[in-house]
Amino acid sequence: KRDVKGLYKKAREGKIKGFTGVDQAYEPPSKPELVLKAGEQSVDECVQHIVAALMADEIVPQGAVSVVRELFVPSDKKAAAQQEAEALPAVEITKLDLQWTQVLAEGWATPLSGFMREREYLQSQHFGCLLDVDTSDKSGVTNQSVPIVLPIKT
Repeated sequence: KRDVKGLYKKAREGKIKGFTGVDQAYEPPSKPELVLKAGEQSVDECVQHIVAALMADEIVPQGAVSVVRELFVPSDKKAAAQQEAEALPAVEITKLDLQWTQVLAEGWATPLSGFMREREYLQSQHFGCLLDVDTSDKSGVTNQSVPIVLPIKT
């Protein structure tokens, strides 16, 4: 169920040697900095624990992120979303573009909810941040120096 890439299957078949948990013993850390209960908590709850730990260590500024915004379509609305998507114009994208789409979908570029428009792109280039986004600390400023855009040729 959780072997998305099929690595455990390959390890059990002997195609991958030295695989932790299959033919090599798992060595739990003696003093882990963070423990996630992935089987008991939702993905969002686990992500929030990680973000809280990063804020506690001052890696992520306090108040920079209140909720990570995942952009996945709920499973009960997936069929309707696919039907809608099939009716939209299509564009060719590269593997890199697809990877950035995944970054957005998983919430790693919060507060962005899609690729940057011109206004957001120019703010990131000129100021190294987005100036007019809704942030948890109500400052309206979010660090975003890396432009996340989808180049389209016409």
